[in-house]
Amino acid sequence: MLILHGDRDAVVPLALGERLFAAAAEPKRLVRLQGVGRAEAPERGGLAAVLAFLAEVEATR
Repeated sequence: MLILHGDRDAVVPLALGERLFAAAAEPKRLVRLQGVGRAEAPERGGLAAVLAFLAEVEATR
């Protein structure tokens, strides 16, 4: 599971993303995007984090 969360998300507080991460099973990763809200997450580090996570998961298969 990959959880991307901007620390400026006005809809879902970062604390809720952290709680979801704590409850999730492995493999998992939480990426906190500093200074990022919901709309700009993909172009401000989100897409790169998704691609890196998928590459790691694929490498373990």
